[in-house]
Formats: sequence, structure tokens, C-alpha cells
Amino acid sequence: TGALDISGSVTNGLDAEITNNGTALNISGTINDSQNLAITNNGEGGFTTTEDSNISANGMLVLDNNAGDMLLAGALTNTGVQTQILNSGNNATVNGTINNKDSLHIENDGTGALSVGADITNGGQTEITNAGTDLSVSGTIDNEGNLLVTNNGSGALNMSGTVDNEGITNIINGATGTDLTLGGTLNTAKDLVVRNNGTGDLSVTGDVISGANSEITNAGNNLSIIGTLNNAGDLLVENNGRGDLDVSGTITNNGEAELTNNGNALNISGVIANANNLQITNNGLGGITTTEKSEIRNSNGLLIVANTKGDMNLGGLLSNDGTQTQILNSGNNATVNGTITNAESLHIINDGAGALSVGAAITNGGDTTITNAGTDLNVSGSLDNEGNLIVTNNGTGALTMTSTVDNAGITNIINGETATDLTLGGKLNNTENLVVRNNGSGNLSLTGEVING
Repeated sequence: TGALDISGSVTNGLDAEITNNGTALNISGTINDSQNLAITNNGEGGFTTTEDSNISANGMLVLDNNAGDMLLAGALTNTGVQTQILNSGNNATVNGTINNKDSLHIENDGTGALSVGADITNGGQTEITNAGTDLSVSGTIDNEGNLLVTNNGSGALNMSGTVDNEGITNIINGATGTDLTLGGTLNTAKDLVVRNNGTGDLSVTGDVISGANSEITNAGNNLSIIGTLNNAGDLLVENNGRGDLDVSGTITNNGEAELTNNGNALNISGVIANANNLQITNNGLGGITTTEKSEIRNSNGLLIVANTKGDMNLGGLLSNDGTQTQILNSGNNATVNGTITNAESLHIINDGAGALSVGAAITNGGDTTITNAGTDLNVSGSLDNEGNLIVTNNGTGALTMTSTVDNAGITNIINGETATDLTLGGKLNNTENLVVRNNGSGNLSLTGEVING
């Protein structure tokens, strides 16, 4: 009926089983087994190892708690095939150090939380699984194989430790979970998958480095990238949750990248630096907003910023050294301010229900096309263009240009038949042919300065 206490030293050359059916199992000493070792607690007082304890095996090492709390604080070493840390009691806390040669399984099927704060060195695959309440990983993990962290519990998944993984990393928050927070430092050599299927937020607050492809998806509420994400391959960031996709941190990607919001709004106030094709798409009713401090940079290929619902408000830097930049709106109003630096062709197209306002400072090395099929088209920024310039209003409102334009190619400014007034103000300095045509129902007014030829 009492406790099983091991404070001395136990050495065994064959398989060993240590089982407590009394009140509690407490280990503060040393257990050294040359083959398989199973330590089981069935007592309501739980399973405890102190900081001074040392447990080692050379085969299958199993620590199994079936009642009460599990608190591991000592050293675990296994040079054999597998280590299993299993809890079906209440809370499970895995601290101390774990040095394992092959596969490592930490599994909580208990009614409480799983907290892993241990310093783990593992030569194979590591799996951490929770079916209780919260799952928190705050220790260090140095892993040679694949890493799988899964929360199927009713609480949150919180990663705040330091992870260095040589294999594929999967961090999954199940449908019964709440928030997923990826903090601390995560360095994975191969593919990274972070998936929130829970009801809460997915927040990347730490430093994430991936040596291959990365996929970050959210089906809960908000998806926020607050920290840093450095990816060597292709990148997919997708919000399918109820809330916003917010990027206030820094994303650096060396492959192709897609950022898609299917939730409410897409907000960018941080930095996105991409090496190859980059597509940013908002499908949420809250629209897309980039702040004045935001930077979106693409080194090669195609840069697309697209909005299909709500308003588009671009206020930061868009820079593309690749072949083409497309700014596409099919939502409501589109406002394109900030700074645009583009190497080749630039297309700004509004097919939405509202107005298109272009107040950006634009420097373009190729052709520029600005097209509106909504209501009014207003161009009030500055445009330094090396190729041809085509400004077309096919909307139901007026075309007004009050910008400063310096164009090295042909300039066409066309107000379509469904439009009203065309006003050409500001300053237009054009090197080659100039065509200004009003097919609308209103007036054509030249109020600014035009230099051609």
C-alpha cells in the first residue's frame, strides 16, 4: 500500500521490469540496465524522478505512468532501439536530459497537460504526442531524424524551445486544440509543415529556418507571422481560418512563394523578400492592406499582388527585379500608394466594383499598363518609365491624371465609352508618340503641362 522508492543503485545485465502498484513511484538514484528496461507506475501518487536520478538502458526503454502525475527531472540514456515515455494519468512533465540513440516517443494520453522542457539529444526520429489538454515544448531538441509534434488535446500547442532537426519537421495542432504558437528557435534541414486545425490562432513569434520547402497553414482564427521565417525552398502560407493573415515580421525565401488569405483580411506591415516567383492573394472580405513600413521584394520572375474581395490598400514598397509585376484588384476600391520599383513590365488592373487610385512613386524599366474597369481612375503619383505607357479607363467614372510622368516610350491615355470626363493635369514629359483620346460622355480638359518629343 506504500510507495516504491529507489534512492540507491540498481544494475542489471538482462531485461528488467520495475512496477509500482502501491501509492507512488519515486526514483532519486541510479538504474543501469544492459538490455530492455520497463518502469511502470500504477499508483495514484504518480511517477517522479528527481534531478539527481539516472536511468539508462541498451534496448527498449519504457517509462509508463498510468495514474497520478508524471514528473521526470533526471537523466535518461538509451543506446538501444527505442525510448517510450508514456502517460495515461494526469499531467506529464518531462524535464531533465534525454540522450537517445534511435527513436523517441513521448506520448500523453492522460487527462492533463504535457510539458516537455528537457534537453533532448536523439539519433533517430522523435515523436511528441498529446491527447490531454495543453502541449508545451520549452526545452532543446537536437534530432537526427524526422520530428513530429502533434497536439490532439483540448488545449493549446506552444513551442518556445530550441529545435535543431536534421530531418523533416511536422508541427500539427489538431481539430480539438486551440492556439498554436511557434516561438523560440526552429532550425530544420528538410521540409517543414506547420498546420493549425484548432479553433484558435496560429502565431509564428520565433525564429524559423528551413533548409527545404515550408508549408504553414491555418484553419482556426488568425494567422500571424511576427518573428522571422527563413526558407531555402518553396513556401506556402495559407490562412483558411475565420480571422486575418498578418505579416509583421520578416519572411525570406529562396524559392517560389505563395501567401494566400481565405479568411478575413490580409495585412502586411513587415518584410517579404523572395528570390523567385511571388504571389500574394487576398480572398477575404476584409481586403488587403500593406502599410508604409512594409517591404515586398522579389528578385526574379513574377510578382503578383491580387485582391478578390474588399478593398485593396497598398502603402509600402513593392520591388521586383524579375520579368513582370501585376497588381490586380477584383474586389471593391483599389488604392496603390507607396513606392514601386520594377525592372521590366508593370500592370496595375482594377476589375473591381470601385475606383482605382494610383498615387505611388513608380520607377519602371519596361512597359507600364494602368487599366480600370470600375468607377473612377485617378493617377496622382510620379511615374518614371523606360518603355511604353498605356493608361485606360473603361470604368463608369472619370479619368484624372495629376501625376508627374517621365516616359521614354509611347504614351497612350484613353478614356473609354462608358466613362465620363478626362482631365490631364500635372506634368507629362513624353519622348515618343503621344495619344490622348476621350471617348467618354464628359469633357477632355488639359490643365497641366505636356512636353512631347
